[in-house]
Amino acid sequence: MLHLSDLPLSILKQSLESQLPSLIDKIKQNSDDQTQIILIKASVYDIVFPRLCQEGFDNVIDVRITFPGQGGQIRFQDEFKKALELAGYYDELKS
Repeated sequence: MLHLSDLPLSILKQSLESQLPSLIDKIKQNSDDQTQIILIKASVYDIVFPRLCQEGFDNVIDVRITFPGQGGQIRFQDEFKKALELAGYYDELKS
């Protein structure tokens, strides 16, 4: 799991976009073309997904996943399951 920011987003003073270069470097260091990338939190998805696509990452799962806090746990489970299915991981987990 890689975080967009080393700081919690609630106390981050800069924009989320300012964290993209660091995240892209982390992804390049910790993954390869076979690594499926799943973005969690709608605001993170909205900023990161288009940028990763522009950068040539073809392995980003196109599912906008709601953060599982404040009553959104069921929705998170459904969205995360869909992402795992698209990534080809869900059947492996059921076995």
